Amino acid sequence: MSGFTTKQIYDLNNMNVAAQNIQLGTFLSQYYEVWDDIFFPLTLAKQGQTDKPPFSTTEVGYLYPSADATHIMYMQGQFPHAMRKGTIIDPHVHWKQTQSGSPVFKLDYKWFDIGAQVPANFTTYSMATRAFAFTSGSMHQINYNTTGISGSPITGVSSVMLMKLYRDDNAYAGDAVTYQFDIHFLKDSGGSINEFYK
Repeated sequence: MSGFTTKQIYDLNNMNVAAQNIQLGTFLSQYYEVWDDIFFPLTLAKQGQTDKPPFSTTEVGYLYPSADATHIMYMQGQFPHAMRKGTIIDPHVHWKQTQSGSPVFKLDYKWFDIGAQVPANFTTYSMATRAFAFTSGSMHQINYNTTGISGSPITGVSSVMLMKLYRDDNAYAGDAVTYQFDIHFLKDSGGSINEFYK
């Protein structure tokens, strides 16, 4: 049991299961914190009623046009028990860049706990910063926001996020071929001791 002292191992072996879980959870939260992804392949998302944005079988991606925010992908996500409560999450859009400039992707979202009220209104989050410098050719690019979304209102496990992803700019000419949306989150354990809270 790497990382534990001899006394901690003795204590773990002589405590009841509940106390062991608390001790182990404390250790993991202090020493085991890593980033992970929740994936939202856009091929599994729901397009708008008029099939916007259109899907390209050549690009195997969705074509978000310039200056038209009516092209929307609809998604639902549930955060895993392993997520560290109250921490920031970082949404990203994966897309194909073929020229200078950057599209502005926007996410309208509602994020809420189990047993909590579903918000009446959506909050808008903008992703306009590119992760990599573009020079030429076509590259796999990632757009994000440098601040992330605060998870401080979320106090339990299995919180749900309702999402609408769209493009709202004319800074990148033509279509932005878009592959996937994901959210990076911090996790501090392999799950939760209790089924409905952590």
